[in-house]
Amino acid sequence: LTNIIGEYELHDSMNLGHSNNFGVFCLRFGAGGQEIVAGCNDYCMRVFDIERKTLVSEVMAHDNDVNAVAFADNSFRSDVVFTGSDDSLIKVWDRRMLSTGVGGDARPQG
Repeated sequence: LTNIIGEYELHDSMNLGHSNNFGVFCLRFGAGGQEIVAGCNDYCMRVFDIERKTLVSEVMAHDNDVNAVAFADNSFRSDVVFTGSDDSLIKVWDRRMLSTGVGGDARPQG
């Protein structure tokens, strides 16, 4: 990837998972700067590892667009994530309770 305007430095792309057909409505960096959590228009919450350039988890989080995401605390790697959606719900996710991999069975913890 390259800049559209200005300098011509190259950027590395990130594996977005099994589907590249989604829009990101919101994202937050983790306190350690190694992870990003994203809320998407396909009702999913995704966590990316920036350093490894990989998708860590993908969860069908809501019944509508996910418009708000946040890590619960400022620790290096927060295991608790909040999501908010157009389905009028705010959910609490404990990443330790999510199935490993992408598209696994997941339920909010609150």
